[in-house]
Amino acid sequence: MSGRNAIATIDCTGTLFEQFETAYNFVLSRLNRSFSIRGPKRQEQLEIPSEAIREVLLNAIIHRNYHISGPTKISIYNNRLEFFNPGVFLGPLDGHSLKLGLTYIRNNAICKVFREAGYIEKLGSGFITLFNSYEQKGLRPPEVIEGENFIKCVLPRPAFSDSPVDVDDDAKKILALFEVVEDLSISDVMKSLHLSRPTAGRRLVGLVAQGFLESVGQGKMTRYRKVNR
Repeated sequence: MSGRNAIATIDCTGTLFEQFETAYNFVLSRLNRSFSIRGPKRQEQLEIPSEAIREVLLNAIIHRNYHISGPTKISIYNNRLEFFNPGVFLGPLDGHSLKLGLTYIRNNAICKVFREAGYIEKLGSGFITLFNSYEQKGLRPPEVIEGENFIKCVLPRPAFSDSPVDVDDDAKKILALFEVVEDLSISDVMKSLHLSRPTAGRRLVGLVAQGFLESVGQGKMTRYRKVNR
């Protein structure tokens, strides 16, 4: 059933650096890509921010409790990514404090090595980057869940959760607008369908990720065109 069965698995071995690179590249290879036109160039876009995946993976490796047996698990579903890590937050940390940049280092030696190798730019910035990257793309925010002896981070995938088949008719209505116009802005969609900016943004991002639309321009000048399939 959709959303219940993982669609990809992999075992990562080697040094911590090798495990990070293997897992990171494997996850990227399993995600959908779309293309947009920025000036004279055609650019590739991943369905969810690559920096979000990078930060969650780095946190999973650097801050996990290595005294607890059991692997860090990454599950790829058709509507989300799940990162499962043994252990709980160190100190007075919770989902809210993570968004503010509060951090407690569990494994100082590992953290130092990754920082000296250039994987970490600024301590405490990882989860800020995670949530900001999702917000900037108009996606549903990630979830950070602390269990009795585990931490799970859930990254929603827009390509399925915001598709015209799996969610509602908004995406179908957006596609119908292109029967009378060549391109649209997010404001056009908001006004035509009476949608909020976050909702319109999620629908458009989902349609771009699925290959139904392509985005042209940047920022407030971004417009969307239908892709001939």
